[in-house]
Amino acid sequence: MIFARGVGLPGRVWETKTPQWMSDITCDRQFVRSSLAAQAGLHAAFGFPIQSGEEILGVITFFCREVKPPDFGLLQTMVVIGNQLGQFLKRQQAEAALRREQERTEQLLLNVLPASIVIS
Repeated sequence: MIFARGVGLPGRVWETKTPQWMSDITCDRQFVRSSLAAQAGLHAAFGFPIQSGEEILGVITFFCREVKPPDFGLLQTMVVIGNQLGQFLKRQQAEAALRREQERTEQLLLNVLPASIVIS
C-alpha cells in the first residue's frame, strides 16, 4: 500500500525517518485503518524504515493482538535490520545497473567490432 507522508503508521515512519510504536491503534484517530484493525482484533503496532543512509526505501509494519507498551530494545533491533535491508536493496540495484551497462557496452561493441573479438 502507499500512504502519504504522515498518514497512518507507515506515513509517520516515512515522515520522521524513525521507528514508531503505537500501543493501541484502535484508539488512535490518525491510524487510517483503525476500524479494520479493531475487526481483526489488532491493537499494538510498530513500524520501522528500510533505509540506506538518509534515503527511505520503504517501511515495514508489525501488529499484535494485545495492547503493548513500547519496547525500545525491539525498535532499535528493527532499525538495525532496516538499515541492513536498505544496504542490501541498494547493492541489488547497483548490481542490476552494472549488468545493464555491461549489456549496453557489449551491444555497442558488437555494433562496431566482429562478434569473435567482442565475445572472447
